Amino acid sequence: MNWVQLLSSAVSYIEEHLTDELKTDEIASRSFVSSSHFQLVFHLVMGLTVGEYIRNRRLSSAAQDLLQPGSRISEVARRYGYETQESFSKAFTRFHGVPPSKARHSNIRFFHPMSIEINVKGGFEMTRQFVDEFYWNEPAGRSRAGRSLVGRSRARCSRKASRRPRNTGDSSTGRRGPGGRTRMSSTR
Repeated sequence: MNWVQLLSSAVSYIEEHLTDELKTDEIASRSFVSSSHFQLVFHLVMGLTVGEYIRNRRLSSAAQDLLQPGSRISEVARRYGYETQESFSKAFTRFHGVPPSKARHSNIRFFHPMSIEINVKGGFEMTRQFVDEFYWNEPAGRSRAGRSLVGRSRARCSRKASRRPRNTGDSSTGRRGPGGRTRMSSTR
């Protein structure tokens, strides 16, 4: 199984057991990976920690349950794992911005189950800069005109320089040595 399948099955498991006690270790073991590695990958892919995802889904589902006629706050709080009505009300108010007693269809936030879709499109448009000639003696990435050599041009420039035959010329013959510099020999 790859990570997309593992995370999708983990999300499905969380959704099926939303009203049960969920532990990250249990979810990770069902995916056959270590808990720390599972939490890291879940956070990187989903943008939330496992705990945040579970909390958001529970509070969203609790709001939907509270909208049903005849539902009681204490029953909904217990169903979604809150020990007291006060702790549920505090978490509910933080998430939705209104207390559970004032929850209406117009003022609650819905946090839908997450799914993974991989859609790879495009990328950056390539921009090209044409340079008339390269100067091998200039600092890396700069031409004599002061224009910057960008991207692959700079990489090619350095590779070509390393492939050029090395001359050991001297100043009397006008030959150039490594890097295009004229070699000076002292006769003292």
